[in-house]
Amino acid sequence: MSVKEEAETILSNPNGALVLAKIVEQATQAEQSAKAEQVLSQALEVAKTMKFHFRGDKVKVITAIAIEYAQLKQKDKSEQLLAQALKIAENIHQ
Repeated sequence: MSVKEEAETILSNPNGALVLAKIVEQATQAEQSAKAEQVLSQALEVAKTMKFHFRGDKVKVITAIAIEYAQLKQKDKSEQLLAQALKIAENIHQ
């Protein structure tokens, strides 16, 4: 099963976005900095290409990834992702 297929399976659960965000957090905490960045990059690609049932779930996942980038002292990437999450959130009911 591909990473994307696994993520879609997780997201089919009503709390899937939170589960996916928690997986990202745990994976980055367990890995060395360079490996953690790779995990975050892969998670971000999955988040960008996935079809979420609710846009709010996408906001949660991107925000979780942004927080992990901040933990890795990747301030610019974190801010960029938080701006994306905010833009999605602002358009959630349109």
